[in-house]
Amino acid sequence: MAAKDREQTSEIISRLIAKSPSFSFVQASRLLLHQISLNRENDISKKEFLETYIRIRPELSLRFPGTDITLIEKIGDEPLKYLVTATFLGLYGSSSPLPTFYTEDLIEEFNNEKSIKRDFIDIIHYSIYPLFFKIWSKFRLFYKICEEKDENIINKLYCFLGLENKQQRQQIYNIEKYFRYTGLTLQFPRSAEGLEAMISDGFNLKGQINIIQCVKRKVNIPLDQHSFIGVSSCTLGEDLVIGRQVEDISGKFQICISNADADILHSFLPDREFFMELEQMVDFYVNQPLDWELVLELEGKNIETAQPGNKRWSNLGWNTWLVSENYIPDKVETEFSAM
Repeated sequence: MAAKDREQTSEIISRLIAKSPSFSFVQASRLLLHQISLNRENDISKKEFLETYIRIRPELSLRFPGTDITLIEKIGDEPLKYLVTATFLGLYGSSSPLPTFYTEDLIEEFNNEKSIKRDFIDIIHYSIYPLFFKIWSKFRLFYKICEEKDENIINKLYCFLGLENKQQRQQIYNIEKYFRYTGLTLQFPRSAEGLEAMISDGFNLKGQINIIQCVKRKVNIPLDQHSFIGVSSCTLGEDLVIGRQVEDISGKFQICISNADADILHSFLPDREFFMELEQMVDFYVNQPLDWELVLELEGKNIETAQPGNKRWSNLGWNTWLVSENYIPDKVETEFSAM
């Protein structure tokens, strides 16, 4: 019995053949290449499939075309070889740069049920159209990465991200999603808006992420900077500080997730994969030694009563609150500090 994805792919090819004019040239080429790559296991790279398994030639007609393609058909009994008839970039047909009588001569030959001249000219077409497709795809990064899986392009993008080390990449969760943030990581200085955009997109939390900057904290004063009368840091109004700690608002920020539900809360507990992935994303983007906290805000109706043995709502300090069953606040918050 055929797999579901194989059945869907065959259905796509059937539609391509039945409704060829409704597809653009690039779209049809990509779908055919995808079908061939799924069913062919050999040493030929995907970018060579176009020359090996797909033949593309122009339409033998002088009418003005309305679409990129007029016909897609299989070649003989070969299950993975296709012939595509295009309406542009040909040495004959309505878009030909050659005089019209060349096309008229080929049409007359076709009416006599011959195709020697056309077959000879098509040798050139079989090279021109694959070259056109390669030109189109050269700077389409989404195609190079997702469909062609060009290792050269992928490695270059990793270098832009500062992740050229393969061992380093293997330690990062869902490393592939970082391609989308190349533009953000190349901007300096790094901003809260950039981090907010990365987290919102990376965890599908559109409109729920807010970065609070300049969060107040207490910082220990290094021993060599303590105030010693007559020795150091003892000038009133300048560098004299009483105590071992000082308040600071420049070294900490908070990542707030608003309107969270129970699933989001438990996905971002400090021992879960999402929290670890968030730590890696923050460390990757923030290029300064800043402390941060994750704050989740939930509606009171989304929390449940803590019970011994209940693995979901029994983590003290994480997802338990001291509230009465008769009075549950509208909003509750929980905070997790980065390791």
